[in-house]
Parts: sequence; C-alpha cells; structure tokens
Amino acid sequence: MRYNFYLNINFKNKFKMNKLKLKFAIIIAIVVGTTFIGCQKENEFLNSQEEVGEISSQLKKKVTNYYIDDFIVRSPNQALETLIANPNDKEDEKISNYLYHLMLSLKELTNYTEFNKSVIELAKQNSFQTANLISLTKNNNAISSIINNNLQTEFNKAKNTSSQINAKSLQEIERNLTYLCGETTEKYTPVIYIPNLKNCNPEKIPLFAISVAVNSDNDESIEDNIIVYFYDEIGNLKTSLLSEEEAMKITNPIFIVDNGSVNNGDRKVNNTSHINTDNTDNTPKSYARYDSYEYRINYRYENSGKSEFCITGGDIQTTTWGRSFLMPKSGSNYKEWKEIASVDKDDIEKDLEGWVPLCNFHKDEKTLFFNTYERDWYSSKKFLGHGQAYVGNTNANGHIYLYGNMKYESNWYTFDPSEALDSHWLNLNHIYWSWAQWFNSSKSKLRIWRCDIN
Repeated sequence: MRYNFYLNINFKNKFKMNKLKLKFAIIIAIVVGTTFIGCQKENEFLNSQEEVGEISSQLKKKVTNYYIDDFIVRSPNQALETLIANPNDKEDEKISNYLYHLMLSLKELTNYTEFNKSVIELAKQNSFQTANLISLTKNNNAISSIINNNLQTEFNKAKNTSSQINAKSLQEIERNLTYLCGETTEKYTPVIYIPNLKNCNPEKIPLFAISVAVNSDNDESIEDNIIVYFYDEIGNLKTSLLSEEEAMKITNPIFIVDNGSVNNGDRKVNNTSHINTDNTDNTPKSYARYDSYEYRINYRYENSGKSEFCITGGDIQTTTWGRSFLMPKSGSNYKEWKEIASVDKDDIEKDLEGWVPLCNFHKDEKTLFFNTYERDWYSSKKFLGHGQAYVGNTNANGHIYLYGNMKYESNWYTFDPSEALDSHWLNLNHIYWSWAQWFNSSKSKLRIWRCDIN
C-alpha cells in the first residue's frame, strides 16, 4: 500500500513537472512567435514606408490649384455602389465593379501633378483621348505600386461582400475585363478617358469618375449625368453630378475610368475636323438634303433613363482618310455624330417619327457610310464599322473607320461592325429617285428621305 502510494505521489509530481515544462514551452513559443510577428509587421511597415518614400520622390509635386471653373456642385443623392448594380445585365455589373474598385485605387494619385500630366500626355498620343493604365504603370514602379497595393486592400474588403471582384492587381483586372454578349466575348483594357482633353489644364485638380450614369427615371433634368469625385484644398473628398455640357466647359481634367477597346490601336481614325464646304451651291437638282424620319429601336442598352439613338457617318475623300459627313440643317460644318432621338423605355419596339437633317450631298456620291448606336458621352470610343471604296482619278481604294462613344462594342443598332460596311454604303442616287429608303436590322429600323432644297 505504501509502495503504491509512493508511486502515485511520484507520478503526480512528474505530471506536475511535465505540466510546468509544457506551460513554459508554450510561453516561450508565444514570446518567439510574437517577436517574429512583430518583426514581420515592422518589416512590412518599413517596406510600406519605403514605398511611400518612393512615391513621394517620384510624385513630389502636389496640385496647388483646386479651383473648378464654370461649375456648380450638385449633390448626387445617389450612391454609386447602388448604380453599379444591374440585375438585367450581370456582365455589365461585373465590368462596372472592376472600374469602381480601380477608381478607388488611384484616386489619391490625382493629387499629384506628375501623375495627372502623365495621364494627359498619354491620352494625347492617340485619337481616342484615352490613357492606357497598363502602359502608364509599365515603366513607373511608384504608380504601379500604389495602385496594386490599394487594389489588394479593395479585394480584401470585397471578399466579405457580394461585390464581383476577383482581381488583386491591375494586370488581373485587365485579364478579367471581358464582356460576354451572346456568344461573343468582348475584350477590354483599363483606361482613363478624358472627354475634355483639348481644353484641360494639368495643373488643376482633376475630377474623376467611372463610366456609369446616374438613375434619371424620376428626374429627367439629370439625364445622362455621372457622379464625379474631387479633392478640395484641405484634402476632403467631394462629390457632384456632372453633365456633358458642364464637362466641355470645365478646364480641370476629367478622368473617367473606363473599359477601353483593345482593337482601337489597330485602326486608323478619320480626319473629323470641321470643313467649311457648302454642298448646296450650283445645281439644286443634283444636290438634295437627306433627312431621317421614321425610326424604331428594338433593344434597350441603358440600365435607367432614356436611350440615345444616334448616328455617325463618314465620306471617303482620298485613299488615306475620310471625314464626317453629318450636317446641321443650316450651316456647312461637318459633324462627327448626331442624335436621332432620345427614346423613353416605354417606347422601345414602337414605331416613332421625327425629322432629323443628316446631310446635303450630290445624288451620285458613292463613298458615304453610316451606322447608328447607343451613345454614352462618358464612355470612350468603340468601333462601329469599316468601309472602303474606289476614289479619285487614280481609282485607288480609300477607307473610312466609324466610331462612337459607347460602353460596349455591341451597343450598335443598324449594322454589325464586325462585318464590312462596303455593301451598306449610303446610296443617295436610289434615295434621290425613290424619295426614301429603309435600313433595317434586328435591333432597329431607320428610314432616310430625300428633301428638296429650297
């Protein structure tokens, strides 16, 4: 009995000693682990400080002019996160989510003049007024670092929400920036579109946004407005509504994060400068004005508000370039596009009417091409078709390329841009003698008439 009792006591003592050793080991492990984590966090902090130092050294000049001219701040009273939601088009919702998180990742960079100048200079190198963000960050580690670090943060936030974000870097966003339309996959690249590029001042604080319009179903006065963000002189982030008319007046850069077409760089852009040529002179019977009248659209691309049913056209002048041919009823300046109608959602698939002057031309003109589309002024240009014809005394082949400001390449109405427009040239001779011609597709109907010039 005593022996057993001794064994029990001895066992308990050993157990207590082992337990103490275990506790001591755990304490040592916690101390070592904490020290390791602390060192790791300190290294992360030092790395982040180095990155901030790198950014500060390369983007050291901050914007000093925060004044926005010809602009009245108007409260949106709408949340951009809500506007992005599109239950009728989940592909569009996906694209808009990517653009939104990308905008959040670069917003602080708009406080640096060097960044703004880089964006503007890059946009000036093409005719689409866009700065490709992949190209912008390729040779600038500071800008690339801050965007990708912020995207990682946005990605971590989005994991606990229903947000469709599965990209932690700019490069991943580019790979995922696809829009599935039927059996066709449209590929895009992240860009900053500057609608007021010709008039903007890189020394001023930019207004920035994404290519998503506000909901104007209950207020037509804000039709086609977007929500813009900007910093004031003490670093506060402000918001406002912005219309196209306001955007064209403001000299502060307007940076719109958008899904840019990857195909635009492979195509030429027509000379769309205004040409003061009046085609109504000389023989009135050889020239006529051509107007649209009856129309119908069978499809709605907009998530809210009205559909901007617009037309663009071009006239091949030489073997190397074309020009826009659309003209107002009076005057002689050529235009790049024109609105046929702003169609209410209740008028989709209805036959509608309204005279819209398009152009004045000789009836034997055979080098005119056109297309119709849903125009969104806040989106960069997308391809609307290519036409070619023999022109000049040399009987050489000339080309025309049509574009329109659209959210997606599939937002056309009359002709599929993937098919050549050669068989769809605007036959004015036929319209001249027949007085009118229908142009029909599964998406729309449009009738163009000959109108005698008085």
